[in-house]
Amino acid sequence: MRLIKLGLTGGLGSGKTTAAKFFFLEKNAFVFDADEKSKSHLFQSNELQNKLIACFGSDVQSADGRLDFRKLGESAFTDSINQQKLNSIIWPEVNTLIQSSFKEALKSGFKLFVVDAALLIEADFMHFFDQILLITAPLKIRIERAKKRANISIEQISTRIKLQYTDEEKQKYSHQIINNDGSIESFIERLELFYKGLNIK
Repeated sequence: MRLIKLGLTGGLGSGKTTAAKFFFLEKNAFVFDADEKSKSHLFQSNELQNKLIACFGSDVQSADGRLDFRKLGESAFTDSINQQKLNSIIWPEVNTLIQSSFKEALKSGFKLFVVDAALLIEADFMHFFDQILLITAPLKIRIERAKKRANISIEQISTRIKLQYTDEEKQKYSHQIINNDGSIESFIERLELFYKGLNIK
């Protein structure tokens, strides 16, 4: 039995998380949330925390000298250089976690393995997947969605969007594109159509 590897990506506020929930809840996919898993791993790994402190310096340290996760987020998303530094440290770890999860999904008999990762293309991790699905939406809609759910300021939202590749850049590496510019119902219909095209049996 073949386990299809799907890379799911899209910019902040595009609807990528909604798509991931659709595959998990409606299609029984094994979904690896790269953001959630990397944060959990970072929280548990003193070695990784020390690497980040060594890279970013006192700007990301708390008063007791430990890694301050809020300060790390602020520092890492100030410019493209800092974001690349973060990716170069975090993504080798994420890769290991993905490989381990893929083996688990294979052993458990799943038919679809989804990696939900906003920075999948920025981190140059396209090679792993059979398909890469890009979720897009107009910038104005993305900002409105991000304002409703994110616990960061509008300035931080704008900065993070600017640091991510544009949809046009991401399209070069994507096999399929779904534009999430309407109702949730129309978005689900487009996801259903995409899923049918995978021919999972």
